[in-house]
Amino acid sequence: MNPMKANVKGIFTKSAAVVAASVGVAGTALADNVTLPNPIGCGTFGCVTTNVINFLITIAIPLCAIMVLIGGFKMITSSGDPEKFKSGRNTILYAVAGFAVVILAKGISAGIQSFFQ
Repeated sequence: MNPMKANVKGIFTKSAAVVAASVGVAGTALADNVTLPNPIGCGTFGCVTTNVINFLITIAIPLCAIMVLIGGFKMITSSGDPEKFKSGRNTILYAVAGFAVVILAKGISAGIQSFFQ
């Protein structure tokens, strides 16, 4: 092994060990005073799945719109090439199918929750 690489590797390893030890000591010292709030906002499984699916829908709406625009742009700029046109059509098809899966997930989650209540 190149001596320079070995030296850099040794320095990196020692630095990582010092940082890890420092974080461990600081974390132990602060552990008594720190309380972490629940990031999901609730404690039941149904509430967690509802919040996660609502977050996915919030992301899926603009993502689907962007992918439909990209697919339309591919179709417009295909210049008569059937493969490029097919690629644009598939982009739109997959974007709509993905959005449908996210919407169906919300319905399936609601159905399962109502079944168990």
